[in-house]
Amino acid sequence: DSQFTSTDGTIANSGTVIFNNTATIGEGTDFQMNGNSASITVNDGVTVGINDADFNLDGAGDSNNVITVNDGAHLDLNVDFATADVSIDGTVNLNGGELKISNTNGASVRNYWGIDSKTVVNVPDPGSELDGDHLKIFGTIGVNAAATLRIHTTSTAFLSSADINVAAGAMLTVNGPSSYETGALIEGDGTFDPGTATIGVDAMDTEDAIWATASVNYAGTSANN
Repeated sequence: DSQFTSTDGTIANSGTVIFNNTATIGEGTDFQMNGNSASITVNDGVTVGINDADFNLDGAGDSNNVITVNDGAHLDLNVDFATADVSIDGTVNLNGGELKISNTNGASVRNYWGIDSKTVVNVPDPGSELDGDHLKIFGTIGVNAAATLRIHTTSTAFLSSADINVAAGAMLTVNGPSSYETGALIEGDGTFDPGTATIGVDAMDTEDAIWATASVNYAGTSANN
């Protein structure tokens, strides 16, 4: 379980790669996530950096393609949004860790990464984070009781298919600009801080306006109220 650095060659993963120590996958390495079982686990306190320009984090995009980032761990992707698959369709477990996805190609037409419609992000523990460049959420995020999730991307868009549940005793915080399409569902009895929010087609710019609109349905507590 020593530190690992790769600068060239191929890593072909069809099962689960488990990182127990710091790892850096350099630009010259072709890291392949092959098939509907290819998964990654980053264990407690470990930092993994993947710099493969066309990396595909979730393999076939199946529910069995599982990305797990454990307590205090960091999984940092520096990829080319024009060539990488940055639409996550698999399962993401944030057990107190951080997933960060950043674009290395400033000329790319696509400037966001996505949690897509069939993705389930499970957050059972405090201290979890989503970070990096612009994020669009199409899928499901569940923040369990006593857990916390901080979204600290350049901007965050909750699309109409987004389904977010913040359980009693849990907290979801969006840092920075955020937008919420009509139909996005934010529900639960926990605490939700929407960030600097734009709501639906009316482009409301006050955070508290979120609770007066039909575009986000939330029965819990606003951290701003």
